[in-house]
Amino acid sequence: MKRLIISIALFFICFGSFSQSENPHFLSINAYPTIDNIGNLKLGFGYMLDGAYFFNDWFGVGGKASHSMFKYSEDGIKANSFAQHIGLTANVFIYKEFAGGNFAIMPNIGVGASYTILPNLVTDEFDPTMQFYDRTTNFVSPLFNAFGIKAFWNFHEDMAANVSIDYNMAVSKKWPDKTFGEFLYFSVGYTYFLNFGGGDK
Repeated sequence: MKRLIISIALFFICFGSFSQSENPHFLSINAYPTIDNIGNLKLGFGYMLDGAYFFNDWFGVGGKASHSMFKYSEDGIKANSFAQHIGLTANVFIYKEFAGGNFAIMPNIGVGASYTILPNLVTDEFDPTMQFYDRTTNFVSPLFNAFGIKAFWNFHEDMAANVSIDYNMAVSKKWPDKTFGEFLYFSVGYTYFLNFGGGDK
């Protein structure tokens, strides 16, 4: 919780209102590897969709949807499929341009919910005839997008390539040996800026 409060405070202290000419409404698709703090999970991969509506040239609200997959094992026993983590958050975004609009950054924070699937484990120790030990666990948990930042290269009037870093916390006692799952995403993607309402990017 302390990390979440610090992230929110730094977000609003470091980024205030800026004078820019257009409202950067956007939709973005991203692919990423992700690092987590759950010992049973391995380096994961996934994709994220995000977007926002901007009320002026620097402040907007929107959301993110992410889907991650991980190799999973417990006590040396491997799962028969990927563990999965699905996240949905509502976010606030701040947009700041540089170098005449060719580059931009967009810090953001949000809160929402996640759905986690921890799959069956494959073994012959419990029942040699079946080869499976049913340990499937599904659970819903609060999700905090405690820190996010996107950096854009605006290569066309309405289009940009972007890189992003996101730090998420999924709070649940159902994580193996943890009270919350921490996920750090490093993503690359494509952004399209939408031309409607109160200015065009």
